[in-house]
Amino acid sequence: MDISSAGALQRSFEVIENEDVRCQLETLATKAMQRAKYFCAGMLDIAKYQHYALNAPLYTHFTSPIRRYADVLVHRQLDAVLSAIEGEFKFAMDRDSVAKVAQHCNM
Repeated sequence: MDISSAGALQRSFEVIENEDVRCQLETLATKAMQRAKYFCAGMLDIAKYQHYALNAPLYTHFTSPIRRYADVLVHRQLDAVLSAIEGEFKFAMDRDSVAKVAQHCNM
């Protein structure tokens, strides 16, 4: 098993011919990974929060806003940026409030 990167790990799984063994090993690898952590960009050292599987230094994920409040927040921020008129953003929460909501979502 090559765990030097997410891609190398995936290639290691792909060469396992026994489907049951491959599935079990993939499940064990996934269970060992940390859960996602929400935070407000600019409040923490982002170098500590790299997305392993995507090999990205910073990553924002959102799905349907009916699923998680963190997704609602991202949708609202995106809407504020896309709806900005002459550089004026209409987003009601300040950075500290976003950080508090992110921390609450982590709990």
